[in-house]
Amino acid sequence: MDKTATQNLSRTQGSDNPRLMWEYQRTLAREMDARFASHDFDLGRSQVPPFALLHMDTDLTYQLTTGVDDDRVLQWEEVVVDTTGMVDLSRSNKVVTLPETGYWQVGAYAFCLTVGNGNFFKITVDLAGTEVANIDKETTSFQDGVACHATALEQVSQFGRTAFASVDYEANGVGITSLVILEAWMWIIKVRDL
Repeated sequence: MDKTATQNLSRTQGSDNPRLMWEYQRTLAREMDARFASHDFDLGRSQVPPFALLHMDTDLTYQLTTGVDDDRVLQWEEVVVDTTGMVDLSRSNKVVTLPETGYWQVGAYAFCLTVGNGNFFKITVDLAGTEVANIDKETTSFQDGVACHATALEQVSQFGRTAFASVDYEANGVGITSLVILEAWMWIIKVRDL
């Protein structure tokens, strides 16, 4: 008997005794069974990580002068992917609830109509009660719209915490009254355990 070059499995050769063929087949069957058991073990350990992807593409006007931060939080229409039930749009179309502790990557993207030159569109990502990322994007007068995104990797030590994204717009240092978001995305994925 010999071993295959790529898989290291037993195989017969022309010089092997034909009367011992049953033994060769039994050896190969045991090797294959061990290989499948090892593969099954690996598959059992490698689960799909908690991941959610949210989307909104209906033009939505956000009122920015109410003084209520919740009015600036992006509202989601569609759950594109949710591997562990982190999102329940019927309960809240604004937040993602983290099912476990760990290191999480969270990010958001939004595209809005511009209001003129020298203005700033801001997107903020909040994870577990802490602002973890915010990006300002300056607009110009010849743009039809402006896109902005922010992402962060953060440690979350309590399960059941939430994540959300919010927007803001400032025109020449003064907040404007409303902002039209044309499209937005938010994603969150567990990267590893604590």
